[in-house]
Amino acid sequence: MQTRYCYLHDSKHRRHIAIAREYEKQNSLVTFAMSISHPSDKFTKKLGREIATNRLRSNKGFTIHVPVGMTPIQSIMAFLAWSKDSRVPMCASKMADDWFEMDLQTTMQMKLTLNQFIEAIQEQRIELVHHPV
Repeated sequence: MQTRYCYLHDSKHRRHIAIAREYEKQNSLVTFAMSISHPSDKFTKKLGREIATNRLRSNKGFTIHVPVGMTPIQSIMAFLAWSKDSRVPMCASKMADDWFEMDLQTTMQMKLTLNQFIEAIQEQRIELVHHPV
């Protein structure tokens, strides 16, 4: 399985989180672990990746189900934001909640743009280009 990474930061860029994740598509499971920097630490992606990966390899992370219609990263963020698991630090929960809010806004904007595009096609404000086959 391929390990992938993502990064979060708070609104003031004082705290950072590196998340290492592996997605098992066949069973719709994602396993992830994270490293969180202290506000006084200098965050580097390399160190964050190393710590998160080591935690992932030593089974110090989480394994969650990825619901139909959600991506692995959306599932992770939802878990971090709304889980009552005591192992989820409050700062991680807050950053994930902020990420989820931004992702939801982006998704809504994309749907709005797509709906506007479909409307424009239906009203024939956009011409379709036909290419010979």
